Amino acid sequence: MIRSKTIRAVALTVCLLAMHCAQADVRVLLVGVGVYPYLAGKNLDGPANDLRLMRSAVRQLAVPADNVTELSEAAGPEMLPTRANILAALDSLARQSGPGDWAMVYFSGHGAQVPQTLAKRRAHPEADGLDEVFLPRDTQRWVPSRGVVEGAIVDDELGAVFDKIRARGAQVWAIFDTCHAGDMTRGDNPQDAGHTVWRFVRSEDLGLPAGGASTRVRRGGLVSSSMPAAGNFPKPLPALVRAADAQTVSYFASQSDEPAAEELFVDPADGQTRRRFGVFTYHLHAAMAQWTGSFEALASAVQLAYRDRPFPTPQFLGNLAQCFPAVSSAGLAVPKVCLPSVRPYSSPAAITSP
Repeated sequence: MIRSKTIRAVALTVCLLAMHCAQADVRVLLVGVGVYPYLAGKNLDGPANDLRLMRSAVRQLAVPADNVTELSEAAGPEMLPTRANILAALDSLARQSGPGDWAMVYFSGHGAQVPQTLAKRRAHPEADGLDEVFLPRDTQRWVPSRGVVEGAIVDDELGAVFDKIRARGAQVWAIFDTCHAGDMTRGDNPQDAGHTVWRFVRSEDLGLPAGGASTRVRRGGLVSSSMPAAGNFPKPLPALVRAADAQTVSYFASQSDEPAAEELFVDPADGQTRRRFGVFTYHLHAAMAQWTGSFEALASAVQLAYRDRPFPTPQFLGNLAQCFPAVSSAGLAVPKVCLPSVRPYSSPAAITSP
């Protein structure tokens, strides 16, 4: 106990001497996309409920309401989660960020993969020739003349914004409850019996050319008509992953060869009603109720909640040894010292599902 208090006292003293620590801010962007007017049959119930859980989690972190931006159907007509609004909010977050700040960014909704154009392959080549994309509310279909899915946000675009935030000396915590694998089909209807709904949009539903997204999910019976050679699965949102970057923590709902899911859970709001939530967000919210700030401990707690599931397996990357700061009443970041986890942490990537 004495040693613990001494460590905390030393950390606080170092922060006060550095001065800039006391001026650091915590800002949050929450994005939830459940309505897709241009993609028939692709609406999701989960993201609206996910955002409610994340708003609760952010309040528990004591982040002031003025430091939180939400893009969703519930946020009003001016704050819909469109491509333009998402990119504008991210740009604003980057411009406001400074040394010692924290930017927490959360995404819930559909993901997909699209083929890279020749120009993209030259500028930002992917091993499989595919770009991972997040699908905002106004996502439409593939435009052959431009080589894009209208309205989609490519991982390189998100990565560029995160680079700006890091360049300004801020830390990034990115959370994605969305699927990164594309062109997946399932023998039965994934929505049968009201159970699991997969957060992905098949290539044909986006109007992509045949064979344009040749990825499948190996686990749980999800397959596609084509599959790359073993070991050639794309990494999740590769432009965002900076595993060795001390300024970044990335949480993903699944591995690169798995789908992300939403399912029926008892709503924590009343403890009785069953509603759809992203599986990852539901367990993350539950783990954050007892969270003391260690990214490593939080990842372990979420991982433990998945112990009886054959798939998906969440992925946690970046500088997990650091701690999310405490937040003062003024919204300022107060650095913490992360004490070692009680339970040894093992990377989800090292786990072999049954």
